[in-house]
Amino acid sequence: DTKTLRDLAQRAVVAAVDQGGGVVGADDLTQSLATTTELEAALKLARKVDELDPLADTHSVNVADYAVEIGRGLGFAGLDLVQLRLAGLLHDVGKVGLAPDVDRDSSEYQSHPGVGERYALLSAGPDVGAAIRHHHERWDGAGFPDALEGEDIPINARILAVADAWDRWSTGPPDQQLPIDEIVERLREESGAWFDHSVVEAALELLDGS
Repeated sequence: DTKTLRDLAQRAVVAAVDQGGGVVGADDLTQSLATTTELEAALKLARKVDELDPLADTHSVNVADYAVEIGRGLGFAGLDLVQLRLAGLLHDVGKVGLAPDVDRDSSEYQSHPGVGERYALLSAGPDVGAAIRHHHERWDGAGFPDALEGEDIPINARILAVADAWDRWSTGPPDQQLPIDEIVERLREESGAWFDHSVVEAALELLDGS
């Protein structure tokens, strides 16, 4: 809508002035949205979680980047991409206080999407909060925390699920990284089970071009 576009344009101008002119990138605009204490604090917490990540300290940034590229492939633009990037940056913020080696099947681990949603609701809004809450749901309904299935899962959460797995499979110590062909194979195997088929197809378009 016109008001949203005007607001984004004004923020882009502010971001451009702050960086001395030139082109405003997605990260600059995303950070310019961090106008509340709550969002600034949530972004800092997310960075702290990444610092403790045993695989990669850039995980959240990577997920945000992959999610935005997938979103573009699905026709997302404007504010939808900004919200998707924010959801990617904040998707693991609920892991604050969790041990890096916590059992993924434990109730403690499986509570983190709901905790992350609460961090995001006030700071980034309900759409970002919902994406964070549901990024561990599965297309077949076997995920958590709410066992949603299919299109009941918010589209941004379905995108984050693929982006999150993609980064986990492709980063970390060299002996744990999967080659692109194996990542492609895994995505295809999980299409329609873990992941939304349309999101997988958009990711495969990117991988085929890499």
